[in-house]
Amino acid sequence: LFSIEAYAYRYAEEVDAHTPTGPIALAGYSLGGLIAYEMATILRWRGRTVTVVLLLDATPGASPGDPINPREPMWSTLRRRIARDGIRGFTTAAKNLISRRWNAKVAGPTRAASDRWTRGRIERKGGDIDPLLIGRESERAGADLRRLYRPQPNDVRLVYFRAVGVDPDFPIADYSYRWRRVADALEIIDVPGNHAQNNSMMAQPHAAVLGTEMAAVLAEIDAAARRRGNREVA
Repeated sequence: LFSIEAYAYRYAEEVDAHTPTGPIALAGYSLGGLIAYEMATILRWRGRTVTVVLLLDATPGASPGDPINPREPMWSTLRRRIARDGIRGFTTAAKNLISRRWNAKVAGPTRAASDRWTRGRIERKGGDIDPLLIGRESERAGADLRRLYRPQPNDVRLVYFRAVGVDPDFPIADYSYRWRRVADALEIIDVPGNHAQNNSMMAQPHAAVLGTEMAAVLAEIDAAARRRGNREVA
């Protein structure tokens, strides 16, 4: 699969197969949040009720109408580091910018070619693929999917759980405006932890806080549905 939309269509088919009726709440972390958002669009086109999409620190690479710029992730990192660290972070930002440029032009393609050769050799011998190799391939594919994806307007309820911890690879910045450009109403809940490092929002003790906040949103939706049901019965 080569696009967020293709993944969303595949997963929407699974949802319809396993839960063919009734309202649906969707959630996704990082790239999965983009897929969940696109799934909501597909399922609503099919007449399904999507009560909410919970975005777990999931931010699109750009907004609708933005050009597809291969340098976008690199420049985004530079801007975010300066926004977080100010002028003191400029040296670090420049060093990382050069490093990422090197990785994008030389080290990354070299590693990708090496991984393809390694995979082909293992497959020809009928061996098992190293999980680390699969992980690197998935990371490269995910970065491209995020960069190319342009979410379209959707009036589904969006709740964005924003990780507020410092992350060397995902410096703090408010990119929620990209969701506001496509959503009528965006709710933001700040949660502890960073995006993907040792202090991740998805690891304890931060995962417990995230789970509590998510449960509160879903409980509020369930309570509202029960109130509507009681009014209809009355």
